[in-house]
Amino acid sequence: MAFDYPNLREYSLDIDELRNYIYKHFRLNFEYFDQWIDGWMKVLKNCEKDTDKQVDNLKKKGFPMFEVFSQDMHFGRVTFKFNFIIEGAKDYIRTTQLKPKKMKAGQFFKDIKWSRMQGNPENELNKPIFLATFPVENYMSVVIDGNHRLTRLLEKGEKEVSYIHIDPMTIISHNILMFTIEKAMYAFIIEAKVFQQHLEKGTPHQVLFESSNINNAFKKFNID
Repeated sequence: MAFDYPNLREYSLDIDELRNYIYKHFRLNFEYFDQWIDGWMKVLKNCEKDTDKQVDNLKKKGFPMFEVFSQDMHFGRVTFKFNFIIEGAKDYIRTTQLKPKKMKAGQFFKDIKWSRMQGNPENELNKPIFLATFPVENYMSVVIDGNHRLTRLLEKGEKEVSYIHIDPMTIISHNILMFTIEKAMYAFIIEAKVFQQHLEKGTPHQVLFESSNINNAFKKFNID
């Protein structure tokens, strides 16, 4: 099972159907492709079991009322829901004192996925928006916090927008994604994109396979 946090409900995840879709649509010219995909499917199945334990524990203790940005990703007939915990992102930024950068407003109409929102933002317009790497629907990043602010700034005709980009390893390691299955799925889609780029550059296939998270960060889940 996986979990839809905003609605506090479990939902089923058909790993076999997911594998069929990934095998067809994430196809890479990669010598170790079958081993790589099979390894990730083992990781996902075992992470799903670990997530069941996490959810059961939360049922006993109670679900914290986090502010969550939910992003769906569709794999054919399988829909996966990512729950980005905004307080986790804010805590990381406070701890590291990460400084905002400026981006031209026009970039938000090109390779960044964001949602146009109605109403006034709850936070000041000068607060930075938060971006996460998220290769989906031909976009490379998604706004996980600040969609209201961004909508208002673009409506006002602002030329630049203040933002903080949170890198993939931080997303996984700082509990910005809560559940193990989400971290694994996120690591997979990032890795698939990175591997595609490296294969195009001619990186040796064995080097790539050995660097995969199925052999490193998620190695303990890569078991039968």
